[in-house]
Amino acid sequence: MHKFGHRLLNEVLPPASWGVSCDFFMNNLPPLATYISHQEYYGQTCSILDFRIFLRRFNKGKLVYTCSVINALLETWQNKINTIAHEKLINAAFFPTDADQLLRICRESNHPRFVFHRLQLLFVIKEAIIECEEDGINPLQTRYWGGLGLAFLMANDLLHIEYKNPDFSEKKDLERIIQHIPMMEYTGQSSFTQKAARTFLMLTKFSPQPGDPNHVAVDAVLQKAKGFDLKTYRAVCIGILGHYLEADYEKLINRETTLLFELGFFSNILIPLESLKAILNELSSDGETFRTSLEGRNMGLLDMTQLRDKPIYKLEDDLYFSLDTRFLAEKLESGLFWLTHNSLQTKSEKEKFHRFWGYAFENYVNWLIQMANNTERNAFHPLPNFIGGDDQVCDGLIRCGDSLVLMEYKGRTFTAKAKYSQDQEELSQELERHLIGNEQNHKGIYQLSKSIDKIFNKKHPRPIENINISLVKKVFPVVITRDSLGSCFYLNTYINKRAKAFFNRREFSHIVITPCFCISIEEFETVVAYLPFLKLTELLQGWYKKDRTLRFSLLSLEDKNSAISSIGFKRNDILNQFFDKAWDEANNELFSK
Repeated sequence: MHKFGHRLLNEVLPPASWGVSCDFFMNNLPPLATYISHQEYYGQTCSILDFRIFLRRFNKGKLVYTCSVINALLETWQNKINTIAHEKLINAAFFPTDADQLLRICRESNHPRFVFHRLQLLFVIKEAIIECEEDGINPLQTRYWGGLGLAFLMANDLLHIEYKNPDFSEKKDLERIIQHIPMMEYTGQSSFTQKAARTFLMLTKFSPQPGDPNHVAVDAVLQKAKGFDLKTYRAVCIGILGHYLEADYEKLINRETTLLFELGFFSNILIPLESLKAILNELSSDGETFRTSLEGRNMGLLDMTQLRDKPIYKLEDDLYFSLDTRFLAEKLESGLFWLTHNSLQTKSEKEKFHRFWGYAFENYVNWLIQMANNTERNAFHPLPNFIGGDDQVCDGLIRCGDSLVLMEYKGRTFTAKAKYSQDQEELSQELERHLIGNEQNHKGIYQLSKSIDKIFNKKHPRPIENINISLVKKVFPVVITRDSLGSCFYLNTYINKRAKAFFNRREFSHIVITPCFCISIEEFETVVAYLPFLKLTELLQGWYKKDRTLRFSLLSLEDKNSAISSIGFKRNDILNQFFDKAWDEANNELFSK
């Protein structure tokens, strides 16, 4: 949901002199919603100082709670906004004349328009924690929220970078990636059930086992450092999450439920009180501690790392509420990684844990493909090796008729500084180190390019164990990332430009080498649901056909992909089953031995 939805159209369309129909480009764009800004409504933009001065008139805890209530009422964890709630919130937050005009804009637009959205609410929460004190206006006890609605329009002015001179350079692509990262992470499609199931499987089924040099006893690490084990932590997170998933609009408005909870909320569970308090301490923070944390480490206006780390806000008298249901759900996924990582003391222990997590991710991706695979269309070979050596071709290879898909899996989490500081050099270096690679650092695309060169070298081709490549006519390089950055708009455009520095695909005149396709694991989890019906190469070709410069992600163009439209939409039901298993395990841990 982005203010520059109209600007985005103007930016990516080619100039008329190209002789290309604008309809072609417009028809290939993913569906977009846009938000209404202060600049659009009042005719003038606001500065960050204007916004902060206005915000300071409100009570910190009450303002943060108000934003959390809005977030819950909109049900943003559903990947869509509750439009009935959205209209009622506009009426509550604005004076009648403004509310009527804003509602008119939303209703009469030919595409979705919103005043409130998740990224904006998180931004206001973060700024309120830094700027407000524990006095001032309580919005929910003041008519029209004391004028608070204005703050949300002002916030919408501050959530984007203006593109003044559109071009197609690498630098401009980096600008676009930086702009889209928060949009994709905070307002894009996301499934917390997939994320939770993925981590549950990685830790219980696919991680290196005792006796393996890369094994890490996560339970023992948490018990020693934090005073609770993995099952107990997961059970408490799911218990709180269950409460918020039930807090729909009607129940909250009719006061059948509340977002607030206290220790008494857990009175019937079997978990020891000390373990419960230790877990709540890991999940929550009070206003002043939050402020200190944000002032000590803040990588930019849209860096929500601290809110992700502590998704529960603690009020006086041991009252708690969740800032954001998705962030709470993430404690079952990336939160577990960082909880364990931060519990380790030495650099070598942390490096070993990164290897442990990387191997678990690699095993998980291979299992995911095998579970959904149809060998007739997609002949899968995990961890293929070259004949006559111990060197590996890639992490996974799929033979699709006369085509090969070479895949590398990247389990790394990219740094907050690279993603949110708006520092192009920082992001460029992070992508170079962990996704693109170079002669000194064989990673990602560079790694795949070297394998392709070995396989199809005209003078000295190297055969692959158990795979006949004599009839191969086309090769698809694919990188799968655990980080959501892998599906950010313009990432593929940028990395393919960078790859030209070391890999000339046209040198292989006897075969076709496609551009590199980068996909996040969350998108790939949906992609594999199509593999029983389609070749992976058909999905990739359908994506490329509609987006030749790969500006967008595969699933953002899902409804425009001819391969998908031929069989209908599919989703990964297998992961939902494992999420249910994790949920049942948590219930048993909480309520019954």
